[in-house]
Amino acid sequence: MHVLKVAREGRTLRQRPMRAGALLLMLVIAALAGGCGKKDVFASKEGGFSVETSSVPKQKKETVPTLDGPVDVYTLTFEIQNPALEYWIVYIDYPEATVRQKGPGQLLKEARDGSVDNVHGRLLKERDISLEGYPGKEIEYEGEGAEEDIYKSRMYLVKQRIYVILVTAPRNGASEHADKFLNSFKLM
Repeated sequence: MHVLKVAREGRTLRQRPMRAGALLLMLVIAALAGGCGKKDVFASKEGGFSVETSSVPKQKKETVPTLDGPVDVYTLTFEIQNPALEYWIVYIDYPEATVRQKGPGQLLKEARDGSVDNVHGRLLKERDISLEGYPGKEIEYEGEGAEEDIYKSRMYLVKQRIYVILVTAPRNGASEHADKFLNSFKLM
């Protein structure tokens, strides 16, 4: 079919390889530009996780005093093109003694309560989850004065580290965007 088309258009056989070369070049450019369905992934070696996003996060580390002693809190904020959405990953390394003393259930409960209290919010939904065998919680909550927004978060206790993966979105569009980001979180 290709040969007939070339003959009908009056092209010589010398022109055909040039056309094939141009097509090959376009395919290579599309592949390099992500045109073949490639997903953008941010990986944090220090944090021990990866997540699908086209954004490079702003990262912040602060030491916070707690009843169990000071802990380092790492916050990653992902800026995306839609200003109505916010993506966050926070992780905290607890002392081994604290994890042994309180246990996963208590630490996850404290993470849940801290997340909701931080926005003077109200818990709407909660369920127990896990990631690669590590215990976790998924919660949805609203914040005071921002009833049009919803917070959807997953938190996991992985050894001594708690991860909190959070999406803030308009109530009417939270599920699709939140679930995509939350589901893309992987341990490395």
